[in-house]
Amino acid sequence: MTVSASALFIAATHPANDVKEFLAWARAQNRPMRFGSAGTGGVSHIWIELFGTATKMETMHIPYKGVSQATTDVIGGQIDGQFSDVAPHIPLVKGGRLKMIGLVGPQRNPALPNI
Repeated sequence: MTVSASALFIAATHPANDVKEFLAWARAQNRPMRFGSAGTGGVSHIWIELFGTATKMETMHIPYKGVSQATTDVIGGQIDGQFSDVAPHIPLVKGGRLKMIGLVGPQRNPALPNI
């Protein structure tokens, strides 16, 4: 059995370094937070909706035809973030193009203890 972790990713140039800072920044923007996903009704779309509900923040879901298009727009600052699988984004995090600021789940992942 394989388990794939999901996480919240933002641009490496974003001023936030964790979810708490992201939420403070988001509330100061006075607009819905724009999150991309690989399409309507998928897991990442559900994470967006749950995140908005849990944080009482207005979110805007922007569906893409694939995760790579959403990732490109996160890196470029066209959208505020995305929830996506961790594994394919690790090279972009290590390469300084994305920040992974929060894992989805009730506890830290032992493989990613600083997230």
